[in-house]
Amino acid sequence: MVYFCTQDYQWLGRCIAIRTKEILNEKREKYITDMFMLKKDICFRHSRCIYICCMLICMLMCFSDAFGQRASAMEKTDYERLKTKVIQAYKNYKTEVDVSSFELYVDSDKSTIKEIMTEVVNKTTMIFYNNHSYSLEYTGTTGKITKIELGYASEYKKTNGSVKEAAIKKATAKLNKEINKITSKIKPGMNSVDKALFVHDQIAKDTSYEDKVSNNSRLTEYGVLVKHKGNCQGYSLAYAAVMEKLGFSVHFVDSEYMDHVWNQIKIGSNWYNVDVTWDDSVDSDNGRNQDGVVYHKYFLASDKYMRNHGYSGFDSSGVNSKIYDTAYFKKVTSAFDYRGSYWVFMNNSGIYKRAHISSGKAKCLLKVKGSCFIKFNSNKYYYTAYNRLYIFNYKEKNAKVIWSPVKKYGNSYYITQLKYSSGKIKYVVKNTKKSKVKSGLLKVKKSGMIYIGFFIFYFINIKY
Repeated sequence: MVYFCTQDYQWLGRCIAIRTKEILNEKREKYITDMFMLKKDICFRHSRCIYICCMLICMLMCFSDAFGQRASAMEKTDYERLKTKVIQAYKNYKTEVDVSSFELYVDSDKSTIKEIMTEVVNKTTMIFYNNHSYSLEYTGTTGKITKIELGYASEYKKTNGSVKEAAIKKATAKLNKEINKITSKIKPGMNSVDKALFVHDQIAKDTSYEDKVSNNSRLTEYGVLVKHKGNCQGYSLAYAAVMEKLGFSVHFVDSEYMDHVWNQIKIGSNWYNVDVTWDDSVDSDNGRNQDGVVYHKYFLASDKYMRNHGYSGFDSSGVNSKIYDTAYFKKVTSAFDYRGSYWVFMNNSGIYKRAHISSGKAKCLLKVKGSCFIKFNSNKYYYTAYNRLYIFNYKEKNAKVIWSPVKKYGNSYYITQLKYSSGKIKYVVKNTKKSKVKSGLLKVKKSGMIYIGFFIFYFINIKY
């Protein structure tokens, strides 16, 4: 917005403040520049011709070569200093940042500031309360940028423009509680790879992908960890927030071509790509989260692996280690379960256990082809095999059929999703011929038995 200082009607050369607003999000930035307006105390007693002439003079002055040719290359130290200053302002709930000491000019530095603000709001954890926008204020006579006005999400801002600090602190407490829920489950026997995978699986299995524009929290770690819904930006911020809490170094990688963002983490002396979003499976028929399915295709991968698997448009970041590019866990399609001193998981040949994700030998507990391997209690797990639901007893090392969708839906239906919560199993079945999808709930007793109306499905021993 342009404000004209009009004292004593001395208009010329007095165009002192222009404000532009920028909106930033994961779908590329949009530019919004406010319309030129006169302050309401301007006197219009002079002719319209004089008014128009003055407006033209001011506009020409604002965009003339006087400052249009000004160049300013921001030093790296100033870049990082300004970025830190903006982050601290957000963390201190400030609504603006004074940047007059940086010698920044709208013609030469606007894009640099946009880059800084994009990094701040999209790649900085624990400032989820921003609204992915900001405004610049600069003088019309010189084009010098004087302020960055920080945007806040509507639920954290009062009508008068001030920040709702209490609301932010309350939301932050909720977020920290969810982060601590995950980190508190980290055990002393876990190595770095174990921790990285544990966090990866916890987020993937507890979150549903969502990209509704109306849901601003989808872009944040708060949306993913507290509301359990988010898009790639929210997933990457959530993974970074938890991993940083555990002491890991984390980077963000984005591809404008893919309209996508993911993480890199450092383990030992090497960096690895981790994309929790693409490892959290979405049902191709309805675009919704696929319960019981967690991929590991994009966990601890090199840049070359990522490019070979459909990724493009991102800068080469020197992630060259290929140690895990062909690891067994790339083919594991369910979450791993940590039992205190070892992991239990299922792949396409059986149910296994091993001490560490990245080392040691795996011991086969049961040879079986199944999927949607989920935990029921401390000793039992559910999994599916086409149109049968099984329960696996860890102590007895056997599996038993407890339900099938055939009687209710027909032979052409098979189980695609599985989730256990609060004494019930949520399932999804799909028709192989017509791609029809059905869903329902199964009531579960402590023993693992399934009740369907008056019918009880008793355990049937399965031989392998």
